Order: sequence, then structure tokens, then C-alpha cells
Amino acid sequence: MSGTNRCRVGVVFTIPQGSYLRFHGHIKLMVISGTVELLGVRIHASPHTHNIFAPCSHPTPSITALNEGNVSEARLLPLRIRDLLPPSATVLGLFPSMTGVESLEQVSPLFRGLFCGRSSNWKIPGLQLQVEPSAHNVFVLPSSWMQAISQAEKHSDREDPFIGVIHGPKGTGKSTFARTLANSLTGPVFSLLRDRFGAVAFLDCDPGQSEFSPPGCLSLHLVDRIYLGPPFTHIIKPFIAHYIGSASAKTDPQYYLSCIQSLLGVFATEIQYDAQTQTDNLRAIPLVINTHGWVKGLGADLTRQIISLANPSHVFDLQTSEVVHQHHSPDTAREPLWIPMEAAPLPNPSIKLNAVDLRGLSLMSYFHSRWDMGESTWTTIKPLASMPPWELQPRIALDSIILGGSDGGIVPSSELGNTLSGGLVGLVEVESILDRKHSPMFPYLQGQELPSPLQSRCLGLAFIRASAPDAAWLHLTTPETGAILARCRVIVKGELELPVSGFVDYATNDLVDEVPPTLFGVDSHGLPYLQWRTGSSAIGGSKRRVRRNVQRRGQV
Repeated sequence: MSGTNRCRVGVVFTIPQGSYLRFHGHIKLMVISGTVELLGVRIHASPHTHNIFAPCSHPTPSITALNEGNVSEARLLPLRIRDLLPPSATVLGLFPSMTGVESLEQVSPLFRGLFCGRSSNWKIPGLQLQVEPSAHNVFVLPSSWMQAISQAEKHSDREDPFIGVIHGPKGTGKSTFARTLANSLTGPVFSLLRDRFGAVAFLDCDPGQSEFSPPGCLSLHLVDRIYLGPPFTHIIKPFIAHYIGSASAKTDPQYYLSCIQSLLGVFATEIQYDAQTQTDNLRAIPLVINTHGWVKGLGADLTRQIISLANPSHVFDLQTSEVVHQHHSPDTAREPLWIPMEAAPLPNPSIKLNAVDLRGLSLMSYFHSRWDMGESTWTTIKPLASMPPWELQPRIALDSIILGGSDGGIVPSSELGNTLSGGLVGLVEVESILDRKHSPMFPYLQGQELPSPLQSRCLGLAFIRASAPDAAWLHLTTPETGAILARCRVIVKGELELPVSGFVDYATNDLVDEVPPTLFGVDSHGLPYLQWRTGSSAIGGSKRRVRRNVQRRGQV
């Protein structure tokens, strides 16, 4: 079986047409006969397998047998099993995923039970069938979503290529719809396109909840397969990415827009059309753009500018029942088709993770992941702080060290080492040597601007485990290879930080809310950068919160 030759144990299910199978966990799915719908995507019978990730922190997926398609791959089964199969039933093969994603449960107490335990009620590791799942936590594709996806699938005009922008506030299912739309465009309707180009383009403009990249990045991807799971299960290599070091565009809106404009330029010149084949039947690769969930004030202005830059054919506007968004026609070369859609039902998962927790989960997934033949695998045998680091000498290896965000203009050179230690940084490649305005002895200048998106790209992220006081050397931990690290000429530190779970030794300590006695054999009370349960013991000890909803007396 293609893609299943390493699977030793499997279970064959037959599902009557119109019936469904619901589960939690992580498995490989092979549709042996018939057609199924899963997470809004139709999957036809083929010898290929698909990784499915269904954690308890997200809605329960359903594998539904459809009354369509007569393709069968039953020849792959032993003859004794083929003789037992009903002639009209949908036949599925379920196998262990063997990705190691369940090991992420041990990196933090927040993630325990994420995949509902390792035991299985069907002797397949990672599979938990849900006989009676909660109705409030089942993935349901709204009817307006299905209609919108159908319109996108039918749009294949070369003179008017499909570019879809997904717009809507937080909590409406915007990212889920973007993923579902991208998966659908790689399906059978676009089979001719997929055979020609092999991918659908995906532009992620949400640095706080990125779909295919770690947080803090704006990225452009070529999606060549369907991805069935939440974002932390498919952090993949981008075609090109930029690192802004923040979960929001409000830190530097102008730089944010510059990155988006650069990514759109790369799509138009290097991806949208096949540069080597100029034929009359040439079709354009579709582009899906997932915007941020900031829809008021400056966020609304940024969204309008993104739409103007993208010149889309469709704008999918997810709306809540309380607020109907009033769109204003942007300055575009063509008038996009605005498609209003209902928001997704709010789930009620057994494990509740907020936006900060999900960012931490994505970061830990990124640092513990490896890429093998296009698929992600995870290993957490060693904590990040126990992994052998790369030693880097900035004076030799780097053209520049840049501090973004609130630290950018206030950190003197004498405090650079303390600022970088324990920090999360972006590894940036530049096309040409930067104009060194700093000292020729050390590549740092207080208040230096971020590298131009037109001449740079982000290669990945790194965790600075240690630094000399004068930053003469740095110890970096990164999942990227040495060849990738050698291309890095600039490191950028932004506002994002690694979660506490990235600093601790979960292999020897049972982490709870209280401070563990030791970490790596050292008294945890004396360790820098780590903080548990701050409470309100000191005035000004917690992060300052800006209130923008307080009105003056005359405004009431």
C-alpha cells in the first residue's frame, strides 16, 4: 500500500452510505472504496493515506460516507477480506499515524490529554472512537460555507484567476474556513490544475494564529496536499516568509503591509503562472489569503489595504449575528465578489486553550518537529534546553542583530547579551550585505530598522539558550539544519517569547502550578527568565494592559 508500508496494524471499517464515524486521536486514513467527506473535504478511493489529527482541544471530526463515486482499491486487501465486503458500502482502512505527535502532551501540563490518552478502544494506538460525542463539539460545516466553497471551485477562468480573501473577526471560524477552502481547491474539481502545478498558494496574514508557520511569521505556501488537523499539526516549509516578531500588526503596521506586498509580488511573479509553459490552456494557480481577525479601527484599514493589494476575485466575509460588517469597495483593478457567510458554531472542547496557549503549542510543535519526505514527525525525548546548541559568533557570522518591538530603540550595546539570552529570534537571509552603520567590531546598532522584505526572507526561528554578557557568542537551538543556519546573516528579536514549557526539564519534573524544586539539577528559585504564578504581590509586577473601551464623561 502506498504510504502505508510501515504500518503493521490496521483496521478495515465498512460504513453504510449516509452514516459516519467520529473519533479523537491521530491516525492514517485510506479510503479503499467509495467517497467520504471529512472536515469539509471530499476524499475519493485511492492507494494514498492521509494523516488525520483530532485533538480534544478542537471539534470532533466526522468521516461521512457519501452516495457518490464507484472507485475501489479493494484489490489492495487480502482476498479473504474482500469476500466479506458489502458491494455498496464505503470501505476505510485506519492505521497508526506513527508521527509522534502525542508526545507534545508531555511538554506542558496545559497539553496533557490533548489526544485523549494513548490507549485505544480499537487496538490502534491513538484512535478513540466517539460513540456519543457532545453535540456542542462536533465539526459542522455551515451551509453558507459549502455554497461559498462551491463558487470558488467553479471559478477557473484564466483571464480572471481565483484569488480569495477570507475576512472576519476572531472566533468566527475564519482560519478553519481558510484551511477548508485550500483543501477543497486541491480536490477533484481542480484535478487538472493540480496535475499541472501540484499546489494551491496560501498567504497567511495572521501572525498570531498562523496556519502553516510558527507564530510571528507572515508566509506564502504552496499547498500540494490536504491537511486534516489544527495548525500545530502541519507547520511546514514556506515558499517564502518574513518575520515580524509579533502576534499583531499593531506593533509596526507599515512594515506588516510591506511584508504582505512583497509576498504578493512573489506570488505574481514566481507562482501564479507556469513560467516555462506558455500555452493557450494555461491555468493560474489559485490563491487563498487568510487575514487577521482585527476588524475595527486600524485593523479594518489594514484589511482594506490588503484587499487593494491582492486584487481578489472573491472576498469571503464571515459575519457574527451581532454585527454585520459593512464593506467598502477598495481601490482594486476588478470588483471582487463579496460573499457573506455565517460564523461557525462555537465549540465546547474538553480541553480549552486560549490564543496564548495555542501560540505556545505551535511554538513547541515547531521546535520539536522534524520534516521527513514532506511529512512532519515529532520527538520530545529531550527538552529544548537539553538539546546540543549551535554556537555562533556574531562578529563573524552575522551582518546585523536587530531588536524589534518595544526593545528596538532602548537597548544599549552593553545590555545586548542580557536581552538576547532566553529570547526567541528569527533567522533571516538577506540578498546582499547590509549597509553597516554600526561599529565594524560588532553587528548591532541601537534602533536599527527591520530588514527590507524585498531583499530578505525568514529561514526559521531559533531559541537563544545562552549568550555571553557582551554577546560575543550565542548558543542557538533550532529545528533547522546546519545548511539553513549557514545562510542566516541577520537575527531579529521581536516581542514574542518562548513559553515557560520551553525552558523546563519535563523529563525529570512533574510540572504543576507550583515551582518545581530543581530544573536540570539547579535550584529553580535561582534560575533566570522563568516565572510561575505571579499573582498581584507587587504593584506594577504584571504586564500593563491598555484599555481602549473606556469613554470620557462627555462621550457617554
